[in-house]
Amino acid sequence: MYKPKYFKLYELLPPEIYKNEYEGWKLLDERLLETIDVVREIINKPLICNTWYQGGDRVASGFRSANCKVGAEMSQHRLGRAADLVCAYMSASEMRDMIKEHQDRLPYKVRIEDGVTWLHIDVKNRNDVNKIQLF
Repeated sequence: MYKPKYFKLYELLPPEIYKNEYEGWKLLDERLLETIDVVREIINKPLICNTWYQGGDRVASGFRSANCKVGAEMSQHRLGRAADLVCAYMSASEMRDMIKEHQDRLPYKVRIEDGVTWLHIDVKNRNDVNKIQLF
């Protein structure tokens, strides 16, 4: 089981699910966990997912339960394959550009949402040959 170097479990799960460390990690795709660590290294700045643990309002930026009202019903978040990340030091557009520039470092194919103010990155299963798919 891969545990990321730069993210704690409470950053990736909503408060209603964060209870058991061992079971919690099983909800998240290991490809996503490895990928967000590499993205953190590419960006070389702290990245933020959920902030509820520290009293913040971000609760649905990682795994989303079936009860979650945020996002699409078949979202990759609900499969533990997606994270929405922000950085206090650069825009989402700048982060997307850096990831594209260093896509050879990504351990898996990713999808990145374009035109939003956060970095949505997921590891949805795809058959195409491109390392990055913008959507």
